[in-house]
Amino acid sequence: METLERRENSKNQSAIVERRLAELQQHPYLSELTPEECQKLNDIVHVVPVHNGEVLFEEGEKDDTVYIIRKGLMKLGHRKSEHHKWVDWGAFGVCDMDDLDETMAMEWEKVQTIKSGECVGEPCFIENGAHTLTAQAHGDGELLCVDASHLLELAKGDPEIGTHLFKALFKVHQRCM
Repeated sequence: METLERRENSKNQSAIVERRLAELQQHPYLSELTPEECQKLNDIVHVVPVHNGEVLFEEGEKDDTVYIIRKGLMKLGHRKSEHHKWVDWGAFGVCDMDDLDETMAMEWEKVQTIKSGECVGEPCFIENGAHTLTAQAHGDGELLCVDASHLLELAKGDPEIGTHLFKALFKVHQRCM
């Protein structure tokens, strides 16, 4: 019985890997990758669920992760700094109510909504700097995430895949300009 259960789990895992490989191979930015290169990329990618209103990263934060939106939408923009609700709690001090609830409605400037298949966070990786925008989930979704250090390690180990990956990142970065 346990062996049958293990075999079923193995089949499910194989199906999940096959779907993700097909997804990577069909992605417009990764179209130059061979199936073998997609397999290597798949080995360093992980899926992260995001929930409506969840902030992925804030403007000014440093991060070395590249995110591909697998499902859902992300809102990118600048949070208006004057949108703070200060409350005086007397003996307990003054508190910014926006800091208490990240998912509350925020006022934004220069908002752009991006959809499944698009990348976020790549300028931070390319320029080794801080995020220039805040990213917030607009509905529930999933992200494919890859650490910059793993991408660099993969590129060093396989210059061909490195060339394809950096071309892909360049295409993404051009779209942003």
